[in-house]
Amino acid sequence: MPRKLKSTMTVKKSIPDELHGIARFAVDYASDMILWTDMSGGFLYVNDSACRVLGYNREELLEKKIWDIDPECNGEIWPELWNGIKENKSATFESVGLKKDGSLIAVEITYNHLEYNGKEYNCAIVRNITERTKTLETLRKSEERYRMLSEASRDFIYIIGADKRIEYVNSLTAKHFGTTPEKIAGKRIIEFGSCESSLFNNDSIDKVIETGEPLTVVNKIAACKKEIWLNTYLVPLKDEAGKVSAVLATSRDITEFRNARLLLEEKQRQKKAILDNIPDIAWLKDRESRFIAVNEPFVKSCGWKPEDIVGKTDLDIWPRELAESYRKDDREVMESRKRKRVEETLADKDGTIKWIETIKTPIFDENGEVTGTTGIARDITRRKKAEEDLILAKQKAEEADRLKSLFLANMSHEIRTPLNAIMGFAKLLRNPGVKASESNEYLDLIDNSSAQLMNLLNDIIDISRIESNQLTVNKINFSLKTLLTELYEIYKQYNIENKYFNLKVKFEDPLKADFIYSDPARLRQILTNLLLNAFKFTPSGGKIEFGYNLKNNDTLEFFVKDAGIGIPEDKLELLFERFTQIDDSPTRTTRGTGLGLAISRGLVELLGGKIRVKSKEGKGSAFFFTIPYEKPAEDFAGFRVKKRKRPVDKNLDGLSVLIVEDDKLNYLLIEGALELTRCKFKHAENGKEAVDLFKKEHFDIILMDVRMPFMDGIEATKTIRKLEENEGGHIPIIALTAYVMEGDRKKFLSAGMDDYLGKPLDLEKLKDMIYRHAFID
Repeated sequence: MPRKLKSTMTVKKSIPDELHGIARFAVDYASDMILWTDMSGGFLYVNDSACRVLGYNREELLEKKIWDIDPECNGEIWPELWNGIKENKSATFESVGLKKDGSLIAVEITYNHLEYNGKEYNCAIVRNITERTKTLETLRKSEERYRMLSEASRDFIYIIGADKRIEYVNSLTAKHFGTTPEKIAGKRIIEFGSCESSLFNNDSIDKVIETGEPLTVVNKIAACKKEIWLNTYLVPLKDEAGKVSAVLATSRDITEFRNARLLLEEKQRQKKAILDNIPDIAWLKDRESRFIAVNEPFVKSCGWKPEDIVGKTDLDIWPRELAESYRKDDREVMESRKRKRVEETLADKDGTIKWIETIKTPIFDENGEVTGTTGIARDITRRKKAEEDLILAKQKAEEADRLKSLFLANMSHEIRTPLNAIMGFAKLLRNPGVKASESNEYLDLIDNSSAQLMNLLNDIIDISRIESNQLTVNKINFSLKTLLTELYEIYKQYNIENKYFNLKVKFEDPLKADFIYSDPARLRQILTNLLLNAFKFTPSGGKIEFGYNLKNNDTLEFFVKDAGIGIPEDKLELLFERFTQIDDSPTRTTRGTGLGLAISRGLVELLGGKIRVKSKEGKGSAFFFTIPYEKPAEDFAGFRVKKRKRPVDKNLDGLSVLIVEDDKLNYLLIEGALELTRCKFKHAENGKEAVDLFKKEHFDIILMDVRMPFMDGIEATKTIRKLEENEGGHIPIIALTAYVMEGDRKKFLSAGMDDYLGKPLDLEKLKDMIYRHAFID
């Protein structure tokens, strides 16, 4: 039986005696099987490993021949084998070993020929290689399997070494070059072309070797007299040291796929061109409601780029609730195979909501199968807004009509109530049997009712001016401290329906922004409205606080806080609307026209500020309003010339007053009011007489009517101011007139008058006005 000689070795022919025992011990306990034979093929010695592996005891095995445990050997070929081993001194074979139980094992046998004391021996070292053989067989089968897969693949598969030599190619790759795998293996890639348009792309291979990272390349090559497109994936193969030893490449023909994709892209471009020529918003979706294409109006309307939309579903783009609504419509259209018209909302990239009217239609292929949907939508936001505005306007008109009707009914009640008192008690006064005490009480009631009627008339005039933009401001220099102190003095003992209040006034501390340039009359009117409102809704003994603070050195913030019944949260927005009252039921417990806060808002805005309210039902209310802080335009001292020190008790005793009035009844009314104050006064029937008296006598204050014969009040005031320019001084002049329109007030103050009081006169206000202007602090 011929055997392949694997290796040779030289063995010493003798062993020193001192090492003989050690050698014997090593042989007995060696892991490999060691068997000594003679020329007859019999065993002279076997070690323990041989007995254990082959399943014999030592005596049994020593009785055997070499061919009893080696089926590939027999007595006929043994002499030939012996001579071959003797000639080469050593030989190694792979064979099989026969165990005692009849089973076979794979073995590797190394024979060594030895001569000792004139005799010849063979020492066989036998290694069990059964497991190694199985592993190699498994590897061989695996390699064969992968080779078969490689050969069966429709891809070009090849391995290029780091030295740029071809280590392996599959049959398809070899066929591309017109040869066989065996003939191409081992050659350099340069022999087969290695440029970008060749199968072996040298630059790509170099990059993988250099970086040690996989790489994907798409390129075009010439094959079979035509051009094809390849997608090549290159993977580095590394040795134990981690160095790239070769590159495994797989190239797939993607020509058909690429052509199909180009065709699809061309169709998409055509669809896009059609969509872009539609002036309305338009899009295409597939069966999964994934966007295939959108047109330019869609992009502009939503604020996204096409790449942000195409390939995504509604759920990827919009809030879930909105997206689910879109998808529901898409499913309905595809299942019913019918178009659908809907009005729906569309959110853009910034979250702005638009209304669109959409026609959604199923898309069919050549076989009549539904492949998706198309949508064409028109922005109807303006139309929806107009519809909503129309509905809102209708609701507002209906509410305004209701409020006007309610207002007129309320106004009639508010006018008739004091008028009824005036007319009724006036008739009672004519009764000759009326007692003096009753007469005074009736007169007080008539006076109070007249004041109510006058306030109502003023409110109506003010709201009319505000709505017609005829209300203007008259800014002058004045003291906030003085204005708020006067209000406090007027209202600190205020009684309404037998209720008394704990009134507090608060100034900036330390006092800031006292002197300002604004309209004191309008500011007083706002604060008065808010204070009266607080008195109306605060229970007896409740705390009411008002005052101001300087904010950011450029804004004055005023406040009026009460401990009243508070305002429901849902009513706060209606609070400053005209004709509106929080409680407009017939059973309400408070009176009023609902104009006070509307007037206050108009006046605050006229002064350049804003008004707001904080309130909690049952916890009271706090009203805040702001006006710009403007410093005084000039020094106050110039207006204080020739004024007396202001008495603490508002006493006008000894004050010299010139009354300029052409109407006798009006003069008698003023005279009657001033006689009780013990001030001194003189009467001029027209402006000319007033100027003449001013030249001759000293007066502390002038009460000037406007419309008079010979010289009216405006001309008389101008004349007096010119005289003062030459002689010095400044006498306060208060206009008393029935002209109460806004332009008239501005005209009076521009002429040089210091203040203004409309007719019919409020005599208490007249006294307060004289007290303010005739004295200094």
